[in-house]
Amino acid sequence: LKSKRSGVKLTKVNLAMPAIVANDNIEEIKKSVTSRTRLLVISHISCLNGEIFPVKEIAREMNAVGVEVLVDGAHAFGHIDVSFPELGCDYYTTCFHKWMAGPMGGGLLYVRPDKISKIWPQFGTYLDPQSTDMTKFENFYGYGVAAKASSLLSLQLHFEIGMETKQKRLTFLRQYWMRQIDNPKISFFTPDDESRAAGMASFRVEGIDAHELVKEIKAKHSLALGSSGPKGMTRVRVTPNVFTTTQELDQMLSIINNLR
Repeated sequence: LKSKRSGVKLTKVNLAMPAIVANDNIEEIKKSVTSRTRLLVISHISCLNGEIFPVKEIAREMNAVGVEVLVDGAHAFGHIDVSFPELGCDYYTTCFHKWMAGPMGGGLLYVRPDKISKIWPQFGTYLDPQSTDMTKFENFYGYGVAAKASSLLSLQLHFEIGMETKQKRLTFLRQYWMRQIDNPKISFFTPDDESRAAGMASFRVEGIDAHELVKEIKAKHSLALGSSGPKGMTRVRVTPNVFTTTQELDQMLSIINNLR
């Protein structure tokens, strides 16, 4: 939309997922940067396979050549430990309805302090649009009161559990089922290394369309899995949360290990 309205050129970088080595994708991104590049937009965690991108290293490389970095943290916040200052990004956005188990419409925006004044709010505000006050980005006249109130509850639960405990639990659940796969028709798209993935993982079943498989499993077994990818390259995505039990994963394992 921005490219159509303002003539901004959008360049897409095809990243290997998973990368053979975590930092391989950094080189691919650097190759696409020119003297006219102003902003890099990248996910913190891929929604396709759960791979954690080396955002800290990418931000450092981009900052060195004057490119700002906007991180989409929809699948990272509440999933892995996130520190905006440590990442070194300029902007970070996220939502609460995924790993925070919160409501649709809840989320947060981080803007590096020295960048706040140059970013204008999307909605009208009584504040100076070029002020350094982050509340200028809030829409006071149309937000959902229920979403705001329940977002506070999801944050409270998140802090009661603790991010370290939560990440360890999610990583345990992923490794629990991945390491028990015993079906030669299944190939993974997610690295097993806990520094490169936490709770999400995806796989492909040779000769079976993932979209149809997910529908069948939900209808027959009441298990909700995800799927993605174009025809001929579809994959199943598994996203257990902290409340998922190993018994539920055992049920899933029994199903997919017996796919033929």
